[in-house]
Amino acid sequence: MRNVKKALVVGLALLGSLVVGSTGAMARNPELALPERVEIKHKACQEMLRLGATYQVEGLFSKEFEAGQVCYTRTDLAVVLELLTEKLAEKVVKEGSAAVAKEDLLLLAELQDELRGEMLLARTRTFQQRRDDLGTRLTAITRNISLSGGLVGVLQGSIGNGPSDHADAVAGETWSSASRWGRTPSR
Repeated sequence: MRNVKKALVVGLALLGSLVVGSTGAMARNPELALPERVEIKHKACQEMLRLGATYQVEGLFSKEFEAGQVCYTRTDLAVVLELLTEKLAEKVVKEGSAAVAKEDLLLLAELQDELRGEMLLARTRTFQQRRDDLGTRLTAITRNISLSGGLVGVLQGSIGNGPSDHADAVAGETWSSASRWGRTPSR
């Protein structure tokens, strides 16, 4: 029991050091250290705006944020940084590695390091959005499969009409079609 308590204390101490280490106080560049709520005047936001203007990436920030009417959270900035990084990566793929200055890549790396915990969430959100987009593109295909009877036939073959061997299981639609008419399926 005593060993369990020691392990629990050590685990909590490690977790605490990770949480403290991931805050903005440990930033390499103190000007880029980000609080929980950020205004457009912050150096990191100004750098992201500059990168967006330099590489023609539009729509990074909302109009309200650019006007100074609202603040962004660290997670919001991570989403903006993820979008900026993706656009710059597309530019490098199209135009070559010289299309983005090395200093700008280092700045991106510093910003990503500052927001490393939030970047995980942003990448997950970005991945989810891509997957959802892919799903909406595939909706018409899956609807056609369902209407053609491919999936419906398999389900009908499994209700009350058990296949007698593997060949019948593979030919589920043939089995279900034949059983509806009182015939045995041809093999």
